[in-house]
Order: sequence, then structure tokens, then C-alpha cells
Amino acid sequence: ALEFGINTEDGLKELIDNSVDAESTHVDVIIQKMKGDSAKDGEDILRLIVADNGTGIPATIKDEDDEQRPGLAYAMSFGGRERDVYLEGKQRTIGKFGWGLSATISCLAHMKGRAIVWTRQKEDDAWRYCEWKYDDILANNCTLTEATNRAPPLMPPDFTTGTIVMI
Repeated sequence: ALEFGINTEDGLKELIDNSVDAESTHVDVIIQKMKGDSAKDGEDILRLIVADNGTGIPATIKDEDDEQRPGLAYAMSFGGRERDVYLEGKQRTIGKFGWGLSATISCLAHMKGRAIVWTRQKEDDAWRYCEWKYDDILANNCTLTEATNRAPPLMPPDFTTGTIVMI
């Protein structure tokens, strides 16, 4: 999954496409070039933030075995809602729409960073979030943990629902 070759442009397109699929009427895109102490090994890295006011990711999602899973962690993980496609002459499994959130995060965050995704639906009491760091995933048996009650550090005005992805 880390070898799909999704670059920043592809990832940005996927995240915006997800926002449109979530019926967003407002999408903010922020790209920050981080230098010096902000970046690992002193290299420049990009921080990509896509924030929308769409429907958000459900609190729970039923998997293929009809079991309830934490929705955000499940959406950020591999194995759910798959389909096979041919890319560069090879059969590959990707997300239901385009590349998928999980593949986008994996390709853009695995070498130099992390991804944090916040989401809130209208019936949620608080924003939920899930953090993706490659080393942490390996240390935790490939499991992502979802949490609540942590508001995003950056939220556009009047966003009461939606999803914010920071890579």
C-alpha cells in the first residue's frame, strides 16, 4: 500500500473528491512548506490540510462481516470497501472512490510524517479524531485508535460538521 505512488497532487485531488462526495459546500485547502526544526532531519516537508463542511464520517461503519467498527479508524484503515483496478498494468485494490483515504494517507505520510483526521456529523456531540503514524501502527499490531473530544486546531468559520485531514 505504501508503494501505490500517490504524490501530493494525486492526494490533494483525492481529498477534494472525498469532500465533494460528502456534499460539502465549502472546502479549504492549505499547503504549508515546513523548514528547519519543524521537519525531520532538517529537510523541507509539506503540510497538507483539507477541511470541508460535509456530512462527516459516521461514528460506526459495518464491515464486510456485518460487525460495527469505529468509523473514522475504519475509513483510515485498509481492508474496507475495496475494489480491484489496473494501474500501470498491475491489478491493485484501492478505495471505493478514487485512491481512497487510507492509500492517500499511507503514501503521503509514511516517510516523513503523520496524518490526523478529525470528523464530525450532525448527531455527534464532539469532533472525533484519529492519528496515523507509520511507526505507531507497526508497534500497535496495525491498529488505529479513534478518540473524541479533541477539537481541530484549525477550523474554518461555521464548520459544525465535516472532515479535516492534515498530512
